[in-house]
Amino acid sequence: MWWLGKTCRVPGCTEKHKAHFCKWCKNQNSNHFARDCWYGPGGKMAANNKHSALPRQSPAHHGLPATVKAILAHLATDHGRAKEPKDVIRLLGWLQSAMGGQGISSTSFRGVEKVLTSTFINETLPVLCDVLSKSDLSFPLQPPSSHSHSGTEAHMTARECFVLIGAGFLCLHKHGHSGSLNFDRPFDNHTPSGKAKLQCFIHYLDTMARAIKEGNTAETERMVIFRALHSPAAGLQEWARSTTPLMDVHLMNGKDASIFDSKGIRGDLANAHIGGGTLGNGAVQEEILFSIEPECLVARHLFPRAMQPTEAFMIVGSKTFSRTSGYGRETLRFAGSAHDTATMKHTNGHSVLGKTVVAFDAVNFGKHGGDQQYDERCVLRELNKAHTAFHCNGLTIVGGLPFATGNWGCGVFGGDPQWKFLIQWCAASRAGRRLHYYPRDEKSLVGSKNFMHDLKNAGCSTVGHLVQLMCDGRTRGAIGRRVSAFDAIRGALAQQTRPASRQMSHSLPPRRQQPRKRTLSNSPPAPPTRRHHGGIIDTNKAEAKERETTLLASAQKSGDSKIDHIFQYVPVKRTRPSEVLLAGSFDGWHGRYPMFWSAEHNSFVLPMPLPAGRHMYKFIVDGVWTCAGRQPSARDSSNNLNNVVNVG
Repeated sequence: MWWLGKTCRVPGCTEKHKAHFCKWCKNQNSNHFARDCWYGPGGKMAANNKHSALPRQSPAHHGLPATVKAILAHLATDHGRAKEPKDVIRLLGWLQSAMGGQGISSTSFRGVEKVLTSTFINETLPVLCDVLSKSDLSFPLQPPSSHSHSGTEAHMTARECFVLIGAGFLCLHKHGHSGSLNFDRPFDNHTPSGKAKLQCFIHYLDTMARAIKEGNTAETERMVIFRALHSPAAGLQEWARSTTPLMDVHLMNGKDASIFDSKGIRGDLANAHIGGGTLGNGAVQEEILFSIEPECLVARHLFPRAMQPTEAFMIVGSKTFSRTSGYGRETLRFAGSAHDTATMKHTNGHSVLGKTVVAFDAVNFGKHGGDQQYDERCVLRELNKAHTAFHCNGLTIVGGLPFATGNWGCGVFGGDPQWKFLIQWCAASRAGRRLHYYPRDEKSLVGSKNFMHDLKNAGCSTVGHLVQLMCDGRTRGAIGRRVSAFDAIRGALAQQTRPASRQMSHSLPPRRQQPRKRTLSNSPPAPPTRRHHGGIIDTNKAEAKERETTLLASAQKSGDSKIDHIFQYVPVKRTRPSEVLLAGSFDGWHGRYPMFWSAEHNSFVLPMPLPAGRHMYKFIVDGVWTCAGRQPSARDSSNNLNNVVNVG
């Protein structure tokens, strides 16, 4: 065979092998043979330094903490320090060999050379190696148990956080584990955001290493608290019966307004595994937060599991070290050092920065179709998840603080910004938590303030009532016809609260005749019912007896075959009318149905279920009967001109 008579290319090894691998460390990577093996006789470090404290280990000793710590201790000394970026790359390779390779290719470390600074090489790295070599850690590091209810709380000093993150930078965690903090992926990430995140982490390590070297205990001994939050899951009926008033939401408008700058509880719009893509390709809200406040990343090591449906993670006391600009993979940039102005608090004898982060994950609808988010099961899951985050287990440490949140689960997760706004509004109100909402110039949320005002004025003022509207088949039916969530809710509410008018003597008043003053009838007509997704809603019952309203999922099926139609009136003048009513032949011209303004469509709209057939209708604009000029029209038997629509 071709390999017969061939010897290993590692200096000092005269063994003949079928496949070339290192006799001393068993590394089969071809790149390994281009340099001397750490363990073999004549190894580069042993040959160049007669005072080396590194023992020459046999393969049987690979992975022992003593082997890794010997390398670290050597690099911490003056004569063993790295001098240039390639020395750091060599160090990373040695450490991986000492732990048996762990499957990390040496080529993965090439990207880090571009961001290494002289400060990191000459000052930070020796401190980091010294601290790790003297720690009681066993390498490779393994996270705590991943049981869903294990490790509900942990207290870590800033120095201990530095040790765990520094070990991750040197890739000393167990490779491939969900709780690993290894930086092998960031090292191999060549995108602008990958470079920016690495610069943030290196700046953090520089700052903490300097504090350790200077003996700054006020900085190194401050405490960071990690806590898992849990709350019992409420059923949909419980949500729908809630009489808790809907609280006001403070909208933090402006593209530059950031959750990170909030003085309240800062929401981490998280991945199910906390930290998400921070050590991967992610470069949005959570990944940016964990890059500028690297101590948050320790939560990934302490809670190496996906969050449960009614679980959230809290981080108290993490410090901001860096600033960034831009957003996303192509525009994120490192913008230098940050000055954290948070005040120090004393809790149970420990100094803790007065800052709180709560991470809560949304369902990823981007992979399964965004229409699922309007189903009752998904609505319930998101309500309970958001409530857990906002309630914070009722902890006094965050009592009275507002919660800063934003477009939770939108973007690549496919969430509807308006729908997620409604869910968080309900959850925060029920938790008794003030909400500071950062829409980040999301266009669909421009009219949020007017929507909340209109909803309360129309009689929807409780959590239960809004949840009922969200679960109303008419709402989801309208959304399915590409009506916005806000407009669909308005439409469902308008149908619940529409006034009943007295009988009229003729089908339509003569032209230019003003409508008579509307009065509520003592005997309103029977409420319409409509089949949708297997259920019906009785609108009169919903209006009169909110607490006992049967939700869509548990209602009886109806044989009704009405079809949704959306009426629309576009003002012909620049001044918007104060009131637009709809009347039509679909109910014998008896009703006067208030239409509502849709900022998204720049018109008055009203969804309404209609039976199949031909219907005439007309608009009453500030008291004047009006036809929409651009909609089909026809004359009735009395020669009155009306708009007309064919349904079905």
